[in-house]
Amino acid sequence: MTSEENITDIKIANVEFKKFIQRLKWSREDFKYLAVIQFQERGAIHYHMLANLDYIPKAKLNKIWGKGFV
Repeated sequence: MTSEENITDIKIANVEFKKFIQRLKWSREDFKYLAVIQFQERGAIHYHMLANLDYIPKAKLNKIWGKGFV
């Protein structure tokens, strides 16, 4: 996930990512995930995530993320 804003503060980015995780937890009781942070060339924080979820169409996942791009 990438934010449209150029968020470079890891604390702010993590707050937004945790909100995203909370929204995903509604969809599955035994939700588990692994995520890593990557810093893009422009300095923005970007997340890569692997989760035990069924397929979620990109448009729906974008809506759940709500901050930019998936």
